[in-house]
Order: sequence, then structure tokens, then C-alpha cells
Amino acid sequence: IIYAKEKFSSFFPSDSLQWKLQSFVGLYDPMARTVYNVIAIGDSRDEMLAARRLGEMNPGILVKRVHFKAKSSFSELMQELLLLRGMLRTLAEAHTSQKMEMNSGGAP
Repeated sequence: IIYAKEKFSSFFPSDSLQWKLQSFVGLYDPMARTVYNVIAIGDSRDEMLAARRLGEMNPGILVKRVHFKAKSSFSELMQELLLLRGMLRTLAEAHTSQKMEMNSGGAP
């Protein structure tokens, strides 16, 4: 779990996209000869965009994005988390980048 604002807000005031992008980029080691598997989970459009950009930077990075509904109720969030729990292993083991968009009912 990375708190992008805490790490990068002093460098990029009021630019949450840059906070998130810099956090993701900080995970990547271009000298490593391995495939990275990054799972980005959140309700922010900036998180999803930053994660996508990370994948575009290097095809060796598999980015799995799970976009929760913004400002969901407690009940909706619990539905989304339960659904994700059941799909997390499949998502992590996928050999391609993925995107899951949760709707208000908690289903992709």
C-alpha cells in the first residue's frame, strides 16, 4: 500500500495524477529482467490513469486496474470488496493487463 499524497504532494502540489504516477514509477526497476505484476485498486480516476501510464511505459509490466465506484456507500464498498476477494487470484495470475470497472451494484 502506497500513500502517494504523503510522498509526493510537496513536489507536485495539487496534482494528484503526478503523485500517483510517481508512486507507480518508483516501483519499477528498469534494470531488473522480470515481469512486474501491479494491481491498482481504488476509486480515483487519477489512480487508474497513472497505473495505465505505468503499463504503457514498459510492456514488461502487467497492470491490473480495479476501479471502484467513487463515493460509494459502505454497503456498496463491501459488495465491491467481496467481489474482488473472489476474483483476486484470477486477476493476479492473468498474463495480460486487465481493467475491472465496478458499478454501483458492486459488479464489474
